[in-house]
Parts: sequence; structure tokens; C-alpha cells
Amino acid sequence: MCINDEIGASLTIDPLNVGSSKDYNLEPTVRLNLPRKRIVDDEEHFTEFISYLKDEGILQNGQLIVSYVAETGEILEDEEWSREI
Repeated sequence: MCINDEIGASLTIDPLNVGSSKDYNLEPTVRLNLPRKRIVDDEEHFTEFISYLKDEGILQNGQLIVSYVAETGEILEDEEWSREI
């Protein structure tokens, strides 16, 4: 887990012992960079993934961002999307 330095300082989070996002009032961002183009079923799969994260108590809020990366390493920005958790 990576916490912005300013946010960490305001919450008095020890950068060497961050712990869990559940210990703080945070809205984490989960970013997935997939090395392929978008496929038809992606949204359905990631909606199920978000449900799993919530149902298992892993995350209750935050944001999921999915981007797709070309073989050259270039991010295909027109195919990026996000959902609130």
C-alpha cells in the first residue's frame, strides 16, 4: 500500500509501518494495468471483482481504475475506465 506523503503526515501514519487501509478513513485507489486490449466481458468481470472485494470485507470504498497497455508499453488511454467501490 502506498499513501501520499501529505495524507500520511496528516493522519500521523508511520511510513515504515503503514498497516492496513482498514485502520484509517481512506478511500484507496486500485489500479490495474492490463497488457492487452479491452474485451467485451471486462466490465462484467470487474463488477464481479468489486463485489468480491466488498463482500469479503477487503475494501468498502475507493476506486478501481483499469487501463490497457499496448505491446509497446504505451497506455491506451481511450480504453481506460474506472468505477467507484
